[in-house]
Amino acid sequence: MTDFVYRTCGLVLSSALALPELEPAKGPPDVAVSWGAVPRSLEAPRVRGLSHEARPGQFLFEIAGVARYIVEGGTRVTIEPFAGASEATVRLFLLNTVLAILLHQRGDLLPLHASAVDVGGGAVVLTGKSGAGKSTLAAELVRRGCGLLSDDLAPLRPADGRAEVLPVFPRLNLWADAVRHFGSNTESLERVRPEVEQYGVPVAPPPTSKALPVRAIYILIPEKREGLTLTPIGPIEKLQALLYRTAVMPFLEGLGLRAAHLEMVTRLVPLLSFKRFRRPIGPMCVAAMGDALLADLEAGSGASESASTR
Repeated sequence: MTDFVYRTCGLVLSSALALPELEPAKGPPDVAVSWGAVPRSLEAPRVRGLSHEARPGQFLFEIAGVARYIVEGGTRVTIEPFAGASEATVRLFLLNTVLAILLHQRGDLLPLHASAVDVGGGAVVLTGKSGAGKSTLAAELVRRGCGLLSDDLAPLRPADGRAEVLPVFPRLNLWADAVRHFGSNTESLERVRPEVEQYGVPVAPPPTSKALPVRAIYILIPEKREGLTLTPIGPIEKLQALLYRTAVMPFLEGLGLRAAHLEMVTRLVPLLSFKRFRRPIGPMCVAAMGDALLADLEAGSGASESASTR
């Protein structure tokens, strides 16, 4: 069977597994994804965890009931699915954890745990802890006509004196209440995982698959408070934000990539504008968040603080 060929993160993938989330492409592949036998352990791993083993150039990853994956040299992924696993769930981990490891191995991108949206021809990056509202705010910006570049994984790179984001694929992962908030129902949507009420919501692809310059990064922080505030952060806090919001950061030690990670973060820090975006916990204030973010972008990054809906 002829493999499928796709584009994501600036790479061409040849894949034995259909990946309908990705943009079809042509040309020689940078990465090959195939079915096959995956070893139960690596030879002399540097780190061994409950679900993974790692050493320089190789990462072994197992999700119970789903699949065993091995990622090698930033160019090859082999998948051994477990009996009864759905292709949707196998794809989920391939296009998240496994893809992030692959990008780290290649060394020219920083995969950030974040969503990214095209706002006026530049990328707005939304990061924060799980549950902070990244995907929901991205959905609100898409509702207003912005293009979705990625959800949950945003690859950054320095280029020509600026930071850029590369598109991953245009699909949002939203919880059921967020799906309903935006006027849709869950019956026609595919669950991200069978056991959780989180759904993959496809959106129109952005007009270009090229990298976009980063306009700003917003760190979403839910708090027991009233109103929204946006506050700039300094260089040390920027460094910490990039370090600790890097996707699969705990696995880098085993891969021997800690030093390369720090070097990439250090290169990106002076190229990026960050703001803390504090918001109330509780009922959705996503429309007000969209208003505040767009007003902040319109005002420019030089303002020391802006606030909305106090």
